[in-house]
Amino acid sequence: MGAVGSDVAINSASIALMNNDLRRLPFLIRLSRATTKVVWQNLLFGLSYLLVLEVLAVLGYITAVPAAILHTIASAFVIFNSARLVRFGEHIESSPPVAGRAKPAPEPPGSVAAAPALA
Repeated sequence: MGAVGSDVAINSASIALMNNDLRRLPFLIRLSRATTKVVWQNLLFGLSYLLVLEVLAVLGYITAVPAAILHTIASAFVIFNSARLVRFGEHIESSPPVAGRAKPAPEPPGSVAAAPALA
């Protein structure tokens, strides 16, 4: 599991887990649903905004320069709306460990990590 595997399997998969922590799957599902929601928001906002601007331009209420400025503002809105996904799930990383969760197994007695440090 994780990044170990053939290149064909990794490239053909919808997602590739880069570690063996399967507890992150619910987070990935929530993230994919939030991404789909944001894509639809951006698409609907962009189409409706452009439709309104085109109608205003055809009727002569807006000229080319203000339309270009408003289009840039709309593009910035779409970018910042999408940027919200960067912070999605941030509370997961910063939360303290849950009581009762299994701790990592101790190192075997002969391993390098268990050897006493030399001063």
